[in-house]
Amino acid sequence: IEQFVRDTKIATIYEGTNGIQSIDLVTRKILKDKGHSIGLFLTKVKADLKASSLTSHSETINDQVKKLEKVLEYFSHQQDINIVLQHTTQFLQMFGNLVASWRLFVGASMAAEKISSVDKQEQTFYQSKIDDLEVFCHLKLSENSGIHDSILNSKFNITKMEL
Repeated sequence: IEQFVRDTKIATIYEGTNGIQSIDLVTRKILKDKGHSIGLFLTKVKADLKASSLTSHSETINDQVKKLEKVLEYFSHQQDINIVLQHTTQFLQMFGNLVASWRLFVGASMAAEKISSVDKQEQTFYQSKIDDLEVFCHLKLSENSGIHDSILNSKFNITKMEL
């Protein structure tokens, strides 16, 4: 029983850590430098998307880059920091999904270039890189649209709610 209690307790510790890390990401890493660093990062992502032959996936990821930029614009124009703070964990998830899809995209792009010039066993390996991207975009990156809508369409300031 003690093991079960310890195992379930770790979830609350992780959740608190995610909250702290998300606040740090948005306030100290993004808003403090007025989005300069994340802008450089997104420029790199866009360049990689443009340079690849995987056009359907590059369009999907690029659409999510645009949605992330809209959320960042919303944060930067927000007068009440509490509105930003209530969405930082969602933003962390959105950003994480985007970064993971970008890295999978880079690997899948390399695989797509090599797949036709290798033997059957290597083709299976390279195809798995393309499939990984497909699955991640379908199952995880697609969540970003809902996160985007949730942040931009939120009508609540939870700090002003009476509990």
